Amino acid sequence: MAWVELSTKPYVRFEEFNDHEGEEWNFFINKFGNEKFLESLKNALDRVGKQEQYELPYKLYDGEIPEYEVDILVKYTPSGYMDTFQAVDICVSDDIISKLDATNSREDLENLLYKGRVFEE
Repeated sequence: MAWVELSTKPYVRFEEFNDHEGEEWNFFINKFGNEKFLESLKNALDRVGKQEQYELPYKLYDGEIPEYEVDILVKYTPSGYMDTFQAVDICVSDDIISKLDATNSREDLENLLYKGRVFEE
């Protein structure tokens, strides 16, 4: 029996739900190189979420998802005008991290995160 070595690159799931459009998008963020961004994102979601009367449309999940599982989701993703499942393999810039760290309102958070714009290169 031959063994197949699977990549063990860990991803973290970040979800956006757009109630108005009835759409949900899942961004699987490569953890390598994005540790600082993920910490800033978690802190911003916690900070802004505590100020809000209504739940934020964003969720950062705990735990890691292996690359081979993300690859399957991305390969077979349902697609509207935007794919439901997307892998994010870029390292988010320090500029974006600084903006997240300074974010204190829902509006500012949505300006950064809406439809994955924070992951655009």
